Amino acid sequence: MGESYEYRDIGDYGLIGDMNSAALVSQYGSIDWLCFPRFDSPSVFAAILDPQVGGRFTVSVRGRHEAEQSYVEDTNILRTLLTTSEGSLEVLDYMPCYLKNGELEAFHEVHRRLRCVDGRVTAMVEYQPRFRYGMEGGEIWVEEEGCLAKGSKEWLSMVTDLRLSQGDGTCTAEEPMTTGDKRWMVLRWNDDYLRPVEEFRSAEKLEKTRSYWKEWISRCSFEGPWKPLVRRSMLALKLMVYEPTGAIIAAPTTSLPEIPEGGKNWDYRFSWLRDSAFVLSAFHRCGYAREERMYRHWIIRRLRGHTLDLENLQIMYGVEGDAELRETVLSHLRGYKGATPVRSGNAAHGQFQLDVYGSVIDALHFGYHTDRDMNDDVWRTVESIANFVALNWERPDSGIWELREVERKYVYSHIMAWVAMDRAVKIARRWGNQQMAEKWVKVRDLICEKVLKDGFDKELDSFVQYYSGKEVDGSLLIIPLVGFLGGDDPLFLGTLERIERELGNGPLIHRFKEEGPVEGAFLMLSFWLVECLVGAGKVEEAKEVFRELTQYANHLGLFSEMADFDTKALLGNFPQAFTHMALVNAAWSLSAAETGS
Repeated sequence: MGESYEYRDIGDYGLIGDMNSAALVSQYGSIDWLCFPRFDSPSVFAAILDPQVGGRFTVSVRGRHEAEQSYVEDTNILRTLLTTSEGSLEVLDYMPCYLKNGELEAFHEVHRRLRCVDGRVTAMVEYQPRFRYGMEGGEIWVEEEGCLAKGSKEWLSMVTDLRLSQGDGTCTAEEPMTTGDKRWMVLRWNDDYLRPVEEFRSAEKLEKTRSYWKEWISRCSFEGPWKPLVRRSMLALKLMVYEPTGAIIAAPTTSLPEIPEGGKNWDYRFSWLRDSAFVLSAFHRCGYAREERMYRHWIIRRLRGHTLDLENLQIMYGVEGDAELRETVLSHLRGYKGATPVRSGNAAHGQFQLDVYGSVIDALHFGYHTDRDMNDDVWRTVESIANFVALNWERPDSGIWELREVERKYVYSHIMAWVAMDRAVKIARRWGNQQMAEKWVKVRDLICEKVLKDGFDKELDSFVQYYSGKEVDGSLLIIPLVGFLGGDDPLFLGTLERIERELGNGPLIHRFKEEGPVEGAFLMLSFWLVECLVGAGKVEEAKEVFRELTQYANHLGLFSEMADFDTKALLGNFPQAFTHMALVNAAWSLSAAETGS
């Protein structure tokens, strides 16, 4: 099983999950990343960050073989087919989740079904749990029903009808199988009692999970020409919702590098207020009102304790609302393909980022249009944020890219401050508070005047990254998307042309110019480019860019945060909510342009 100890490309993975945690499964049948019981818990498998130390759960077949991977149609159930010259083994991976009495039931389990599709194969299993990001090898006991692994604070049981052999911190199996043979393995977190695998009702849970996903995606309202990609993006986004609270994570992984050599390796397993608000737009457009309501309840809970103290509002929280996200370097891990450091936690949670306030109010604003559920809590939240922005919009901040350098007055941040005031004005008028609306209109117009005066460089014929700066920034593509200017406004068209010329390469867009090793292109910006081209009346060009971008999806239709300009390899944490959100919105814009709706 030597090949199992190689690094795989980021794009070689599929994602399964139960809206509590998630696992990455490689095309060759290895679970190389899994955290239990939450997205942001320490890992039990982390081979993607260090194949020797991190731990994994591998299914393979003896001899040379080809691998093929796909999702069971319209679900998040993953099918991996391993084919030799003598036969084929199907590995079906899923984390059971389905509704019971109207509530989602999740089990903190991974079920793996092995089925010999034809001929004969020898299934090979290597189970190597490593707790706390590989810092604990764990003790393992093999018994008749399976094996138990123990960390310092948790258990992991694996029950199976395979015959297991015990090794040093691992257990293995080799099982000859012929056409029609089936075997099950069930991984369960914090369970120290081994029972026969039949008691876990894997086949029954499989059908219930299949039905849940097919019913959920059937409610997606998108019917345009890119329907399969949109539906897969929505299924991926749903896997990044933490069901107990409604929090939306940025990605289920940590430390997958933005630069192949490493350095920019961050932990994305938390809920950014900005990212979540953007992702909500995709749920909104596709008709998922429940996810909207869950997020609004979550964000209002986060803000409730800060209505008089927004100065200390964080830009991100743990999925349970945790405020302490201390960043730690896991120096014992080699990192993905040697890219270090590996990090747990994210120090950026303490930054001041002005744009976050605009993102939150914008999300509350379009949510209000959905079900008219404005209430005192929502109004107090809007009022508090708007008043805070009115007093603080001129402060320098760390910006959308969370640069760990000196704070500046970023144009993107001020545009989103304008969004905060603009949406607050609209909400105040609907709420019937004309006095507040008139007060906030003055601030909104003042911000607009400032951006147009100091954020636009007439010599460059472009908006710039920050006041008095001379460089353009990919985030400025937001200008027509939030209605600050029209997509065909000459001021924006000059900016669009400069972004494409200085930060673009075909359909790919960099965030900004930088010195030293160049990070990958930021895929969300590429999909924003599609929307901007539609707004500029360049629909055919937008369609071509969109088509080119679809080539950067992996074999399952999943996208990472970034892509390498030269190799097209996916970079950064995977899959990335920002990218899938932007894909959905770009597809909607193209569809609307083609239908005239």
